[in-house]
Parts: sequence; C-alpha cells; structure tokens
Amino acid sequence: GPFSPGGFEGGISQFNGDTWRNISNIDFPAMGTSTIHDMERDADGVIWAASDGGLLRIDPNVDPPVIARFNAGNSPLVTNV
Repeated sequence: GPFSPGGFEGGISQFNGDTWRNISNIDFPAMGTSTIHDMERDADGVIWAASDGGLLRIDPNVDPPVIARFNAGNSPLVTNV
C-alpha cells in the first residue's frame, strides 16, 4: 500500500486499503529516530528515507520490516542529515 511520512517524530505510516501500520523507532529501534524528512520508494518496493539519524533503508515487503541505517559512523556519508 501507499506510504507517507508520519510527520514530526511520527515515523512512516502505511495504509493497505483496510488498516494503517506505523513504522517508527518505538517498535523498530534500528531506525534510531522517527523524524523522517523525505522518502522515496524504489522499483523493488524498498523505502529510502532521510532522517535525523541518517539514511534509512526499509524493506516493508517482509513482516516485520527489515531496517538498515546508514550514517557518518558506518558508511561513506559525510553527515547524518
């Protein structure tokens, strides 16, 4: 289903036509933060999200979603924002 940023500190919300699912750092600590500034979905359905904690790769095609966080400490990114 479609995804949308959940707003300030809201993570990412998904609507499947029936119900909403929220993906945030409360249930998924690997995110590091729930503040999402922008996001794009690639051809495989993977979500790439810009957050305060770095770049997030979220695979919502599995349950629970698989989340990886890339930041200045573990990747070539210069900053986390």
